[in-house]
Amino acid sequence: MSTPSDIAWDTGDKSRMVSIGTHNLYLSPLGPDRKFGASMVMVKRLVTSFARWLKYDRSGLGRSEDPPVTPEEITAVSVATELDILLKTEWAVVEREHNSERTKVTHTAELKGCFKDPPVLAAKKQLENRILANHPVSVLAANTAMDLQRLYDAGVATGDATEEERAQYRSLADRFAGEDIIKQQRQLELSSNGRYIFTTNNTHNVQMTDPKVVVDEIKWGLDHFVVRL
Repeated sequence: MSTPSDIAWDTGDKSRMVSIGTHNLYLSPLGPDRKFGASMVMVKRLVTSFARWLKYDRSGLGRSEDPPVTPEEITAVSVATELDILLKTEWAVVEREHNSERTKVTHTAELKGCFKDPPVLAAKKQLENRILANHPVSVLAANTAMDLQRLYDAGVATGDATEEERAQYRSLADRFAGEDIIKQQRQLELSSNGRYIFTTNNTHNVQMTDPKVVVDEIKWGLDHFVVRL
């Protein structure tokens, strides 16, 4: 009997029984082969017209190898740690080759920063100490409330939940959406040079629904970067 990791589900037409421990489930994916990084294709196409693009597959995903020890839980900290090691090794070569602080800090600040959440940053006093000084920080926030409303509407349409449960969901969704905005905005405290963009008409996958707004923020970051000689 197959396990999910034994099969390349991303390509070709195949059908298998897969064990989930207590019993087996039948899987049969169809359609075109999956292309890794497809959700960022448009953003990459626009960005590479004016800047270099670095893409990497996290451990265990895409074409990267599995880590020697699989963590019990993948967190913002574990992802940032992996990226930190990658940048300190491979990106150091680029830094020495070009002797450019702009190259080093732009990629380190923008790529590392996006993977750490505000509570972790606050605990390490990275917000209080403005760890990124005056390097540009752009926070592009999606409309989480729209996502939550779509889930609610879909559930109501199928007759799920009681009126009490629906009221509880609405209350929780409102609170979560509000807290999400506050957490996003707090990341501006990493630097004295930042801006917050709220995408009213885009939900979680803004890179697919409105790639230009992502590219605009990358351009803004590069244009406002202060080179220290």
